[in-house]
Amino acid sequence: YTVNVLKVDTVNISFNAMGGTIDGESVKLLEVIEGRKVTPPEAQYEGYTFTGWYDNAAYEGASVDFENYTAVSEITFFAKWEKNPETPAAVNITFNANGGNFVIDDENAETFMLQVQKGSIIDSGDILIPVKEGEVFAGWHIMAADGITLGEEIDLAEYVIEEETVFYAVYSAS
Repeated sequence: YTVNVLKVDTVNISFNAMGGTIDGESVKLLEVIEGRKVTPPEAQYEGYTFTGWYDNAAYEGASVDFENYTAVSEITFFAKWEKNPETPAAVNITFNANGGNFVIDDENAETFMLQVQKGSIIDSGDILIPVKEGEVFAGWHIMAADGITLGEEIDLAEYVIEEETVFYAVYSAS
């Protein structure tokens, strides 16, 4: 038998995750047969979305099209990331019936809570209207700066929630 040994030239291809990881590492080295297509590894970076591999760390030009890329020389590719938008924090909002009651599941309650996204406006469909014997609900108020009296009426359709807030029901005579 004759065994022919063919020498195959290989090329080292590096993938720099640029803050992310590839199989738990920041850089992945692949040895690819020269002239063959390169299959890039999957990179991950918590809080970011991968937007492509580039042949330069400045991300100049277009991202590399690996469908048409073949290994011809040693090179490093750099992952480009876009930061994901942050989800606003949830804020607890308390509605106080202020001497009245909310009817929740056939039970009376003095308060009810909603959890909303900071920077949002409360959906009017989520707000329960309290009842108070002999009086009619007139609107929502927040506590004045003195912490003792109620401030002006709040229009919840325009009130942007920035922090945990307690809204107090106000009534008028029926």
